[in-house]
Amino acid sequence: MKFTKSLKVVLCCLLVLSCGGIFIACGEDKNLLTFDSSMFVIYGGDGYYTYNGQSYIFSVVYGNKEIDVSYSLDKKDFKKDLQLIDANTYQVYFKVSAEGYKDYVSSEPITVRIVESTLEIKIDDITLNEIPTIEPNYTSTIISGGIAQRDETEINEILNEITYVLKDSQGQEIEFADVEPNIIYTIEGILPDISENLDKNYNISLINGTFSVIA
Repeated sequence: MKFTKSLKVVLCCLLVLSCGGIFIACGEDKNLLTFDSSMFVIYGGDGYYTYNGQSYIFSVVYGNKEIDVSYSLDKKDFKKDLQLIDANTYQVYFKVSAEGYKDYVSSEPITVRIVESTLEIKIDDITLNEIPTIEPNYTSTIISGGIAQRDETEINEILNEITYVLKDSQGQEIEFADVEPNIIYTIEGILPDISENLDKNYNISLINGTFSVIA
């Protein structure tokens, strides 16, 4: 069967019936321009960051042209304010739109690294029959103070809930009442259960404290 040119134009539009009315879906506008992928400049893509409780995302520039950029993790649900906060490696899809242009879709990886942190048990030497003062000293590789602002309360609670075990030079657990002069003792810290949020964003290494009894 042969179609005339005018009939072909009509058939290029698909009539879709719906209970709410009739919608017309036409083929792609062939007059739209295509982005030149070599002209895109991506700031922060393929980047490595360290978790700090803030959101990371890269930016896209196409010369001096005004463009709209949206982001997605599944290549389906694109939005302008995609939040990448937790430590992980993400493959981020981005869609560039501009008037008179076909949409451009590509992707860039972003890695948010886990915080390497240290919890050192600080303790000074004591005299016989003295109860030592134990101080957990927390440090990490991120922002000043070592704790993301949104995690301050939770980490401070953990520092207050650490339990301690006293061990002699043979690694045997003992009571403070049993310590003797001229022996080096170890204080081991035991962390309480931590939340899923802290577990995936912080790697906390414990450094046990040591002390001796001065006769």
